[in-house]
Amino acid sequence: MLGKKMSSGSIQKMIDMKAKEIVLVSPLNQIIEIKNVKKFAKENNLHSSNLFKVFYGERKSHKGWTKIET
Repeated sequence: MLGKKMSSGSIQKMIDMKAKEIVLVSPLNQIIEIKNVKKFAKENNLHSSNLFKVFYGERKSHKGWTKIET
């Protein structure tokens, strides 16, 4: 392996910088702001790619999660 190994603090900073923020409506009709979609999806047994598709309008819903209608 080449190069310098990154510290856990540096890795976390990079994850935070790349994390996408989206707002969706939960199956219980609550508005939820999601900071790190991949982490949220994993913790809630969802698929991050499908949550992004809902957010960008490519899907209507994913397991009850929908986009906020404006």
